[in-house]
Amino acid sequence: AYAIDEANRTVREAWRFDYDHSILSVVCSSAYEADDQSILIDYATASGLTKARLVALDRARQVVFDFEFASDACNTSWNAHPIPFEHLVVE
Repeated sequence: AYAIDEANRTVREAWRFDYDHSILSVVCSSAYEADDQSILIDYATASGLTKARLVALDRARQVVFDFEFASDACNTSWNAHPIPFEHLVVE
């Protein structure tokens, strides 16, 4: 994340989540920060373009969710956006 100082037109890195460099996703990934400051990170092309991985951080930047699933490059995952559990339908 970056802190932007619009008055001085500068930017500095405020914090970084690198998960101990355990995941590499070269394209199609994203992150979404919710109003409660939790973050959903989408690694769309992890494990050599064979898996996608979703990682959620709480407002303290602790991992609270880590889910990996088979993927064919960017076809199954590319834009992180959380869905409230009450709206989730599993068939």
